[in-house]
Amino acid sequence: MARAWSVWIATSQWAQRIAFGVAVSATVTAVAATLVVGRIREQAEHTDLQTWPAFRGIDQQGLPIDNGSLSGHPWIASFIFTRCTTACPVISAKLRLLQRRIATPDVRFVSFTVDPEFDTDQVLRDYAARWSPDPRWRLVWTKGDTVDRMAAGLNLAIDREPGAPDPILHTSRLFLVDGEGRVTGSYDASEPEAMDRLVRDVEAESRESIAGMNGSKPSHAAAASSPAGHDLFRELGCPGCHSDLRTAPSLVGLFGTDVVLDDGSRVRADEAYVRNAILHPKAQVVAGYLPTMPSYASLLSEGDVNELVAHVRSLAQEGAPPKVAARSAIDPVCNMAVPVVDGALTARFAGKSYYFCSDRCRQRFLSAPEKYRDAN
Repeated sequence: MARAWSVWIATSQWAQRIAFGVAVSATVTAVAATLVVGRIREQAEHTDLQTWPAFRGIDQQGLPIDNGSLSGHPWIASFIFTRCTTACPVISAKLRLLQRRIATPDVRFVSFTVDPEFDTDQVLRDYAARWSPDPRWRLVWTKGDTVDRMAAGLNLAIDREPGAPDPILHTSRLFLVDGEGRVTGSYDASEPEAMDRLVRDVEAESRESIAGMNGSKPSHAAAASSPAGHDLFRELGCPGCHSDLRTAPSLVGLFGTDVVLDDGSRVRADEAYVRNAILHPKAQVVAGYLPTMPSYASLLSEGDVNELVAHVRSLAQEGAPPKVAARSAIDPVCNMAVPVVDGALTARFAGKSYYFCSDRCRQRFLSAPEKYRDAN
């Protein structure tokens, strides 16, 4: 029997940017600027859950997946959507860290999109590729209102607010499901202690060794061939955020430049700064970004940190950093906040420029621009 546990409905409007903390400045929109880190709308619900609600879908590889295909495997469930630039990149980053810590091969990681109309298997495949995904991670598309019914079965809310900067609000918690499909735990992805507890609980479920249990640092010296900085950067999922300027600034060309901090001061992006950003990201927050990046101090060895610093330094040879304008715009179709950056998707109509979160929104606008011309 699954033990009783508390499900917290966490419809998140936090984590406006996940970043290495080393980047050029940008200014969030007035709406986004009113949000604070950790501002989470939550409602407590107490229930005894026996099994994860039934579902059937396809993963990012186009392969079918349902409750039965996960039978016999403990799995960690989450909810995301690929257009999200706030909570979802943080959740994805935490999943990549968990995948690094949890070495046992029978554990699965299952992320359900709450935006099935947009997130096709191809879109999910492209999103996964940004994170250098672990083969155990399956991003799942389900038909129609399946994901809403699944969430309702867990006493969770998925709020759809088309006029909001983030049009879909959903839980940021992770759930542990045992090999018989029973939900055995709920964990706040924003709490390091909760993630440590999740690792320990997975060990109890799988009864196999877990790398990095209890938050211990992986042994860099003991590794037969530790990954180079480039490989470690990808292994940690860093490109998942830094390859998309809507989510985090690019690190290309950063090293050796001046970085504007949120207090208006400037600091040179040298080795000391990059190291501090990795280990203590909230100490020097880049202007235009909230302090949402997790610290990697308990997860990396000294050698790992040195390799990451060297990698960021090497990116200075790839050219100047992309220019980020000191403002954001609102996608007139979906009302999501979109940074005005080099390469942003744009269209002009009646002498005005419009910016878009995706080509799909841009095409909708172009098909009927009069419908959206008054959007800000």
